[in-house]
Amino acid sequence: EEETRQVFEEKTKSDSSLQKYLNFQVTTDARIERNRTTVQTELIRRQMEDQLNDRRARLSALLEEEDRIYTAELQALEETPDMRRERLKSRARCNILSINSVFGLAG
Repeated sequence: EEETRQVFEEKTKSDSSLQKYLNFQVTTDARIERNRTTVQTELIRRQMEDQLNDRRARLSALLEEEDRIYTAELQALEETPDMRRERLKSRARCNILSINSVFGLAG
């Protein structure tokens, strides 16, 4: 009976050691997989962030170009005092010519 008990205890110790080893292996494998997933997720996140920053840069450049064009168009439409004076002179000449032609006067 002592011998049977000793065999049983040795078997139990062996099973316990094997169980600890298997638990360690499973835990380690899970940790490795979790780390691998974390690294892959971080890589994808960085790539997406880089793509977003590239898109932001392109959109910023487009906006600056549009703003430059818009500003140039507004400046081209802006009437200077000399241009206004010339426009009013021209209109006055046209009005005088119209009045002269209505009344038959020489221009």
